[in-house]
Amino acid sequence: MILPRFFVESDIKISVTHLTPSASKADPVVVLCHPTGFCANIYSSITAHLRNINAFAIDMRSHGFSERGDVTEWTGFAKDLEQACKRILEITAAKKIIGVGISSGASAHILNAASNKDLYVGIYLSEPILFPPGMDLSSRAALADSAKNRRDTFSSRDEAYNRYSERGPLSKLSKSALALYCTHGFKDAEEGVTLCCKKEDEEQIYKSGSANNVFDALKEVDCPSVIAHGELSTTVDRNHAELIGRELKSLEVKTLDNVGHFTLLEDSVMGAAEITEFIKLLNKD
Repeated sequence: MILPRFFVESDIKISVTHLTPSASKADPVVVLCHPTGFCANIYSSITAHLRNINAFAIDMRSHGFSERGDVTEWTGFAKDLEQACKRILEITAAKKIIGVGISSGASAHILNAASNKDLYVGIYLSEPILFPPGMDLSSRAALADSAKNRRDTFSSRDEAYNRYSERGPLSKLSKSALALYCTHGFKDAEEGVTLCCKKEDEEQIYKSGSANNVFDALKEVDCPSVIAHGELSTTVDRNHAELIGRELKSLEVKTLDNVGHFTLLEDSVMGAAEITEFIKLLNKD
């Protein structure tokens, strides 16, 4: 099934994929934001297991089908998300959205919620990337170096899938999420296929993350939230998650069993269950 896609104008064209085109207009609207280097369609691995939601996912700037743009200022990601949400509300006739994000996708929701206080019913933030004062930033340099040196071209999508399945952080993704990433996170090239998110852009996102004031934005977020981190993650541990939860006055801080930094995308059924439970929690309020 080819999912419908449309574009919105930020300072560049941003692609939005409607993951549940047969949803009812009465269903709650969920907007999903992906981690750095990924793409909107990867969330189909989760929404395939969901019912009674209307889900949209965004290709952030320089990712997927969106145009390439400045990634040194993370306010650009928030601007992309803001413009996409405006159009989604027009299409669905909804008054508010539920935000779900992983890693830098969660950070984009934080920045957007801080400046658009009436937009959100609530936000589910999995492993958000933000830096409290005094935090050790050496891991960011390592990530930037890894992005700079990563292989970005393969003879085919099948070769990319087989390579990523064998080793490295992407091997932790569910098989469906990895297949979707290798399908939609690459574009055709003379040599075969190459990453939609250029490795130099991924490098810059890692380098600029610590200077983009996501932690400071927490105090401006008013909507209900849940913070989640992976039990096996080396990016966000329980203490870090609880600190974020206190700053946001979150409804809950959750440790997700047997998954790492990519959490919901590592276990698609669990990911769907988490979103379902979050919507139920919001409805109780």
